[in-house]
Amino acid sequence: MPDLVSQQIEKQFNLDCIDQRRRRIFQDTGDLVLNPNALGPEFIAHFKAQWAGKNESELKRCLSKNFPNSSLHFIAAGHLSQQSMIYLMRQEGREYLIKSSAYLGLPDAVFLNHFLMQSMAEHHPAISVPQSRLLFLESGEPIQVMEKMSGKILRQTFNENPPVVYREQIMRKLAITLASIHAIRGNQFGPISLSELVEKREKTGFHKTCYDYLLLNFERHLDCCIRQFRITKQMAIDILKLFETHQDLFKSSQTVLLHSDFVKNNLLIHQTGIISVLDWEDAIVGDPLLELASLSLAYVATDFNVLFRAYAQASNRQFTHIDQMTLYLYRLRFYASKLMFNDSFQQKTKSSPKANKFVVLYQQTRDALSKR
Repeated sequence: MPDLVSQQIEKQFNLDCIDQRRRRIFQDTGDLVLNPNALGPEFIAHFKAQWAGKNESELKRCLSKNFPNSSLHFIAAGHLSQQSMIYLMRQEGREYLIKSSAYLGLPDAVFLNHFLMQSMAEHHPAISVPQSRLLFLESGEPIQVMEKMSGKILRQTFNENPPVVYREQIMRKLAITLASIHAIRGNQFGPISLSELVEKREKTGFHKTCYDYLLLNFERHLDCCIRQFRITKQMAIDILKLFETHQDLFKSSQTVLLHSDFVKNNLLIHQTGIISVLDWEDAIVGDPLLELASLSLAYVATDFNVLFRAYAQASNRQFTHIDQMTLYLYRLRFYASKLMFNDSFQQKTKSSPKANKFVVLYQQTRDALSKR
C-alpha cells in the first residue's frame, strides 16, 4: 500500500470511528451483510443528489491532475448503483470506472472495495479483479479508479440461453474462482473491520463466534416474516429452537473471506474463459458453507448442483452429513434476512404460509436435523 494513501486516510478519516458506525448500523439491522438499504432510500437519494451537485466539478479537477488528457463521461447507468456514484473515464484508448461513496462522510464501500481488490491483485493473482487506485478529492472525499475490464457480465451471457455444455463450463469456472476466494483466511465473523484491513491487511469480522453473528436480530427478521404472512408464530419459535438446539454445528465453522454477492451481475466472463469478480463492498469473513447456502438460493438448482460438485473438487473438500445439516440452517437464516431486506417482499400477502419457499426451507431443515 503506498505510504501516501495510508497517511491521507489516517489524516482525513478515523477508521476506528468508521468501524464503530458500521457496527451500529449492523447491530440495528442484523443483516448478514452491511446492507446500505437499511439507511433508507430517501437518505441514499438525498446524498447522491448532493454528491452530484457539489463534487462532480471537483472530481473533474482531481482526475485531470492524475490522468492528463482524459475525458470523463457521466453515464446514466452508473447512477443506478445503490452504494456508489459511478462514472466512465477514457484516457488514451483505455477506459476506467470512477467509483465514489454514495454517502458524504461514509467512505466504507470505496475503502473496502479498493483494499480488497488491491489485496487480490498483490497476493492472490489467481483471482481476477480490476486494477484499482485510490484517489482523494480536494475536500478529502475518497474516490476509486478502476480499469474497465473487457468481457461480458454473466447475467447477460445467461440471458442469451447458452448451450447446456457451455453453461456447465461457466459454473465449473465459477466454482474454481469461489474456492480460490475461500482459500483466503480470515478472523472472527461478519462484516470486515476497515481498520484491520487498511492498517494490518487482515480480514477480521466484528463477531467472535459464528452463532453470535447468525443470531443477531434473528427474532426481528422472523417477526418481519410473520407480518408478511411467510411463516406462523409457532414456526418462528420452532426455527429459533432449531438454532439453539443445534448451535454445536457452528463451533467448527471456518473463517475465510466470503464475497457475499457472488451473483451474475458481479461476475465478468472474458473470451479466454477467465472469470473476473467485481464489487467487493459486501465482503465478509465467515464459514464458506454460508456463501454456498446463499448461492443455492441465488442460482437455479441445476446450475448450483454443477457449481457445488465442482467446488468440492476445487477446494478438495468432502462434504459430510454434518455439513449438509449446517447448510440447511444457513439457508434458513439467509432467507430470513433476504425476506427482511428485499423490497419485493415488503408488501404483505394473503397467501398461505404453507405455499411459500420459506416454509419449505423450514420443513426441510426440521426434517434433516431430526435425523441427527
